[in-house]
Amino acid sequence: EGANIEDLKVFNLEPQKYFAFIGRLVAHKRAHDLVEAWKLANEMRPQLFENYKIAIIGDSAHTKDYVKILKDLAKHDKRVVFTGFQHGPQLASLVKNAKAVVNPSESERLSIASLEAMAARTPLIVADIPENLEIAEGQAKIFARRKPQELAEALIWSLEKESEARELANKAYEFVRGTHSMQGMT
Repeated sequence: EGANIEDLKVFNLEPQKYFAFIGRLVAHKRAHDLVEAWKLANEMRPQLFENYKIAIIGDSAHTKDYVKILKDLAKHDKRVVFTGFQHGPQLASLVKNAKAVVNPSESERLSIASLEAMAARTPLIVADIPENLEIAEGQAKIFARRKPQELAEALIWSLEKESEARELANKAYEFVRGTHSMQGMT
């Protein structure tokens, strides 16, 4: 399956104890919404999130200014982990072991990161853009794009309603297995 716990230890992550953002660190992917939502969720339910982290998996795409803003936004929370660009077995491990993969993007084509999460049976939380709805509606937790408050509520939901999140992840796996080649995926 490619899910190696050793790949997590490099980033001080534990299985099922982090939410993952996967993508280029550019403004329209809205990783900053996840960081804002993380802060809100922790304010709303601090005990629920005390043992969790978020992993920002990706790197700059000629967007050093945005990456600086993102890191500044997260600098007071040691539970926000920046892994840099990851691929292959390391990325597969990070996807497979995440509590959920979060895709807050406001502009996307077909999200490979979302498909990889679906193929790994990892719960998926996505913004309500048409491209996400096309592959994830009924198989992921959907929130209104550009709304960190709604994303915070989705993060809370994923922990409080874990069995529902797992059920959606299983549906997503069946969907992606039936509609996309999984060769080379997680």
